[in-house]
Order: sequence, then C-alpha cells, then structure tokens
Amino acid sequence: MYLATGNRENDRNSIGILKTSDGGSTWQTTGVVFPTAEGSTIRRLIMDPNNPQVMIAATNFGIIRTTDGWATFDEPTLSANINLDDVEFKPGNSNIVYAIGKSFYRSIDKGITWSNITSGLPVSGDISRSLIAVTPADQEYVYAVFGNTSGGYLGTYRSTDSGSNFNIITIGL
Repeated sequence: MYLATGNRENDRNSIGILKTSDGGSTWQTTGVVFPTAEGSTIRRLIMDPNNPQVMIAATNFGIIRTTDGWATFDEPTLSANINLDDVEFKPGNSNIVYAIGKSFYRSIDKGITWSNITSGLPVSGDISRSLIAVTPADQEYVYAVFGNTSGGYLGTYRSTDSGSNFNIITIGL
C-alpha cells in the first residue's frame, strides 16, 4: 500500500510518498521525499489497474509518475508550474490519463506527455478548485466539476468522447 503525505487543503506539506508491505504496521520512504519547508503537496495518487508498479501523482507542481513502485520517478511530466487537483485513469484503458487543475489535461501514453483540452470548458481564471469523475459503466464519459474563485460552484461539465470535448450539464448557482 502507498500513502501520499500532506494535506489536500494545503495546511500540511508533504514529506513524499510512503510504502507499507505489512498492512500499515510499518512504513518506509520511497524515492519520493520532499523537505517539508519546500511546500509540496500531493493531491491524488493513482495506481494503474493493470500494473501496480505504474503510478501517477497529481501535485501542486504538476504530475509525477513511476514505473517501478516509486523507487524512482519522472520529474514533472506536466509542467512544474501547474497546480493540479485530481488525476484519473480512463476505465478500461490505462494508457489514457486525465488530470485537472485550473485546466483539463489528457495523456494518451500513461502520463508521459499531456495535451491541454479547452473545448467547452470554463476559462482557467474563473476556476479555484476542480475534480474529475469517470465510470466503467461508460468508459467514454469524463465529468469535471469546478469551483469558482469566489468560493462557490462554477459548474459540472461532461465529455462523451474521452475528454476531447466538454459540454456544461449544470451551471453555477
């Protein structure tokens, strides 16, 4: 089991990713270690359902990924200047990965390279927080929920083509 340390709400900095092999009785550091003064946060950690050695983490400095269970990891594969809130594998096809912050991104090569998708989505300057939802019931659907900069709800958007285009399905109140 792996544990991404830190707090999503940014009031506790991350020390990195920890691993346990005994059900949580003891924890070891992995190759991902951050000094707390650095201010790093890990918002979401996902594991490839087809290969548990491949994992991706959404951080406040982009995406980091591993192919060896965090013994080593790639420097941010999505720019070091991008603050991300969430990341998800596409159900049924772990080559496709979605990431979101103030913008939506899609990778078709397990998170090595990324494309910024803007079709049908709100302008990034209006966004303060975001989340992604996917479902194995319809693998082409991707949902994106956005909060606005005034602390409210901006809207829920849906893609029916694996994140290429979005349409708003509810609007902020």
